[in-house]
Amino acid sequence: MSKKKTNVTVHDLARELNLNASSVSRALNDHPRISVETKQRVLKLAKKYNYKLNKAAYTLRTGKGKTIGVIVPRINRFFFSNAIHGIEEIAASQDYNVIICQTLDSTTKEMKSIKALLGDKVDGIVASITPDVEAKNPYAKCCANYKEVVKSQTPLVFFNMVCEDFKVSKVVVDDELGGFMGTEHLIQEGAKRIALLSGQTHLNIYYRRLEGYKRALTRHGYPIDESLILDGDLTEHAGYECTRKLMAMQNPPDAIFAVTDYLAIGGIRFLKRNGYEVPGDVLVCGFMNEPFNDLLQPSLSSIEQHSHQMGQTAAEMLLDEVMRPKKNATAQTVVLTPELMTRHSSSLEKSVLTPG
Repeated sequence: MSKKKTNVTVHDLARELNLNASSVSRALNDHPRISVETKQRVLKLAKKYNYKLNKAAYTLRTGKGKTIGVIVPRINRFFFSNAIHGIEEIAASQDYNVIICQTLDSTTKEMKSIKALLGDKVDGIVASITPDVEAKNPYAKCCANYKEVVKSQTPLVFFNMVCEDFKVSKVVVDDELGGFMGTEHLIQEGAKRIALLSGQTHLNIYYRRLEGYKRALTRHGYPIDESLILDGDLTEHAGYECTRKLMAMQNPPDAIFAVTDYLAIGGIRFLKRNGYEVPGDVLVCGFMNEPFNDLLQPSLSSIEQHSHQMGQTAAEMLLDEVMRPKKNATAQTVVLTPELMTRHSSSLEKSVLTPG
């Protein structure tokens, strides 16, 4: 076959390699049943003739298009945008495309996204679910939505916020350990009375952070004072109002641990506006490690969730299932270890050594 020949087909490659066309096609699509040696031979010849895989034909033939779907509540949150970055890195390394859907915290839009992705015959879906925070059972509707994915036998991997009863693979961070680490850090910095801005504790990830807070207090012989635990939404405004209530107490806290950075920022805003020094009067630590934490005055200590790694791991698990399906495979749960990022808001020593 001449190197100048145009419109080279799979059959042309197969004839020159003395293989059948189906083996060449599988090699081009990195099929696990094709040996590494054969794949290398096929790819070398394909490169020689500048052959490009006809993805449209592949989609028509297999019903798949080397595409995965990603469903998240909101793409404008750093946690999810960073996780998507990790997902896309892994997908691109395997020549997969990514379709991103955001639910805007709506279970109705979540169901529409699922139907659209299944209609497009994606190879698999990576998702962080959208609980209905106003419902008595916040997980009922969203988990019912994902039953459609399981029913279709489309590979599914959850990350961050998950349907815990589903027998599918999941990637999460150890939220209880993160709550423990943040609280213990404040204890080690000398705090005696630590409040918790606990967020929406009817959601599992925030309940686990609450449990970590309580475990750290108990471990260090501190009493658990329920009056220091304030529940509510996850906004900066809520952090401001909760801190106002805390500081109005007869015996106010000397430290605040918040289950999100936005709650912590709201708390710091109240404290600074009302003449309190952070960390001089009140130590503050958050949870999420938003990129703007270093730019705040004072910079905000926080618990790192490793969202980029979470996205990468979820994509790797999904593509492993897509490309190497195993009968009766056991679903895996990967639990990432959080990391404490200490900055000025919770450390008197750092505040003295590095002002501002």
